[in-house]
Amino acid sequence: MPFVSEWDNEAQTVYRIEFTDKWDWDTFTSEVLAVYRMIGERDHNVDIIVGFMSPLPKGDALHNLTYAGSKQPPNLKRTVFINQAGALLTAIVHTIATSRGYDGPKFVESVEEARYYLEEPVTW
Repeated sequence: MPFVSEWDNEAQTVYRIEFTDKWDWDTFTSEVLAVYRMIGERDHNVDIIVGFMSPLPKGDALHNLTYAGSKQPPNLKRTVFINQAGALLTAIVHTIATSRGYDGPKFVESVEEARYYLEEPVTW
């Protein structure tokens, strides 16, 4: 399977998707939208860790990341990207966030760093 998708904690307040190797943008979009639907059915806020654990696949990264970002449920609060895909991902996501006035997402280098970041209380 080209990804791991599961709750990252017992309280089900953090969900984690890691795109490993041999994934494509159709896989990304399908999985992210399925996870967003599931998160949207929860009666509490959820944070998400999205791990890009391999280089980005061929295709239109900007379109797919923008489209997926526009479908986030209202109870999805913080997004943390594990970026092992390289500088292009960071540039694309920062462009999207800036153009939409978003504050985030947070970029980290490991699952442990993402978890540490999400342990901090929300200040908004």
